[in-house]
Amino acid sequence: MIEHLAEQYGVPGKMASVRSVDIPVLEFEQDLDRTKAALAEVAVRAVEEDGADAIVFGCTGMLGCADAGRAGLLAKGYDIPVIDPVPLAVRMAAALIESGVSHSKITYEKPPIKPVTGYEMPPLNVTSEAAE
Repeated sequence: MIEHLAEQYGVPGKMASVRSVDIPVLEFEQDLDRTKAALAEVAVRAVEEDGADAIVFGCTGMLGCADAGRAGLLAKGYDIPVIDPVPLAVRMAAALIESGVSHSKITYEKPPIKPVTGYEMPPLNVTSEAAE
């Protein structure tokens, strides 16, 4: 999936590799030390074997593990960024909001209101222009 997305985004040649820690997502938090050690090991292998110059985690279940991945790399002498996409995405969204930047209202018009079936939807009391 990650390789396919890189191709769709036009950057497949910029990606060194896609690697897995072979731990099911639902088990990440059961033994967090094991998860962090596996992430650090795979990050080092991506650098040494694939020539990676940055590590980007591909699962939101890895939230909070970037420091361990970076520490593992630094222990081997590799000073490269390890990116946790969750806080980065939140910070990017916040920066856009704080800057007053949003999508094009011409290209992406406000969608029509659709009925929600199956449960009662409380009214939204949104007054922010950013929500429009």
